[in-house]
Amino acid sequence: MFLKVIGGILVLISSCVLGVYYSFKAEYRINDLLEIKKALLLLISEIEFNLSPIAEATKNISLKVKKPVCDIFSKFSERLGYGNCSAGELWKLILEEKSQNTYFEKEDIENFISFGQTLGYLDKQQQSNNIEITVNYIDNKISELSEKSKKNKRMFRSLGFLGGFIIMVILF
Repeated sequence: MFLKVIGGILVLISSCVLGVYYSFKAEYRINDLLEIKKALLLLISEIEFNLSPIAEATKNISLKVKKPVCDIFSKFSERLGYGNCSAGELWKLILEEKSQNTYFEKEDIENFISFGQTLGYLDKQQQSNNIEITVNYIDNKISELSEKSKKNKRMFRSLGFLGGFIIMVILF
């Protein structure tokens, strides 16, 4: 009987923790989106005002943003001069590799990959416009996620508690 009580309490606690995790998942994604937005805005300034090449610009950006976004930009700048693939192909490879450490979803990755396909091919103004399009996507996604997060935060916490409570009742 004592083991059942301990097991039930552990199930209840773990389901509550799981509910709290899912309630904050949208906020983690918002933080990652804000960080890549910061990186893209820095990229605009590097391109327009410093006239830096892509490799140097992305290296500078990787020093100014937080993880996991800094990993994407630092790995991109390291591998840009090596190999025989284009900047867009390399951007796609790095994003697919490093996105496992982020909270980006598939649609975010696809949008960032489409942005990366034009890296190094366009002139300064077109590159800035392309970055602005990606920043607008990020802004729209952040506002959408903020509204959704407010609605779902309490629901996930409640579902975590109620799910654990139901499992605990079934065990007894």
